[in-house]
Amino acid sequence: MSKPAPQKKVPSKVNLPPPEAEPVKEEEPQVQQHIEMEGFGRFEYRNGLVYEGQWKLVNGVKMKHGEGVLIFQGSTSYEAGNEEYRGSWQEDKMHGFGVYKYTSGAIYTGEWYKGKQQGRGTYEFPDGTLYEGEWKDHKMHGEGYFVDKDGNRWEGEFVDGVYQSKMQKELKMEKMLKKKELEIKLSSTQFFDKFAESFAKSDKKTMKENLLPYFVTQEEIKLYVNGPYPKFEDKAPEKWNEVIAFVKNYTMVNVLRHGSNAKILQPSNVLSSQFNGLGQIVEFQKDEGDRVVKLVLCNALENSWTIVFFFDSAEPEKKGKK
Repeated sequence: MSKPAPQKKVPSKVNLPPPEAEPVKEEEPQVQQHIEMEGFGRFEYRNGLVYEGQWKLVNGVKMKHGEGVLIFQGSTSYEAGNEEYRGSWQEDKMHGFGVYKYTSGAIYTGEWYKGKQQGRGTYEFPDGTLYEGEWKDHKMHGEGYFVDKDGNRWEGEFVDGVYQSKMQKELKMEKMLKKKELEIKLSSTQFFDKFAESFAKSDKKTMKENLLPYFVTQEEIKLYVNGPYPKFEDKAPEKWNEVIAFVKNYTMVNVLRHGSNAKILQPSNVLSSQFNGLGQIVEFQKDEGDRVVKLVLCNALENSWTIVFFFDSAEPEKKGKK
């Protein structure tokens, strides 16, 4: 490291000018800057993309958000012209409803989900063929129809972009069963809120009367599923309310399509045909730590679900009578 040069001594006979007074610094008034969080504008990107439309500030970055148009300027590899999307955006991704015109001449009009063609939409191919129906991950997937060059119409279920002609009956049947399964599930899960409401509005005098309908009281249940059945008297009402509320946030639900599908009940204990109205069985299970609670409901009466099986690993197992 080099040593600093020695300072020169000023001769004493030389009169030095008096030091200048330091200027007084005036504090500039602080102006609070207003940051726009959203707006409308035009953005031109280095790769040739041009976006005009609504934007939103996300983590300090302006993103396409709302309604807008994105145009990809044609290049030597795209002789047909520009590629264009007009529609809805969500944080830089096509999301909602929009129309995408490809350089090939193809046009997609329909729903988008996080940058992918998903939902219902129509795809017009350059050769005049057309598909209208359900989409998933940029592929024809679900119910729809395809019209070929000769005007022939292919209607039914598509799987991963392919029309499964040999599996149409099976696919349609499976779709119908899943719809029925969802309806049964929604109906059975209403049991939890109804039980909680009945408990909340009850006092000591009315508790048994209000909660008893959720337990087996009718002989008809024996036509649907074998016992033994849980009883209202097996627990204090407060305990029943606690375990029912616990199972409400279930980790497993099983809507039986037939007896052999049972996961909690023994299949031989399911006596009624399933997916056929009364006698429908739905199994619930909640796992949390070391605790496992199992609950099985049966639709013994119209829109009325009854407890036909219960197990809680946190409770000591009852010994059967000899």
